[in-house]
Amino acid sequence: MYLLWFCKLVSFWVYQSVRQKKWIYLVAAYGLHALFDLAPALSQVGWIANPLVVEGILLVEVLAFVWLTKSTFWKKLS
Repeated sequence: MYLLWFCKLVSFWVYQSVRQKKWIYLVAAYGLHALFDLAPALSQVGWIANPLVVEGILLVEVLAFVWLTKSTFWKKLS
């Protein structure tokens, strides 16, 4: 379920980068997406063995991404 929120937030960052003509938001969206893929990749190579740890890391990343999105764009949307 939180993967859906993550996809929506990344799409929102890309939309804002085009709308505001700020390329840094697009770079940030790429970087955050790479960070989100890091935990599952580490699990696939065997560095993280417990799937619950991976899910916990992903949940924390999504919550941090929601906070970052709100703190970056909330004041600009009003």
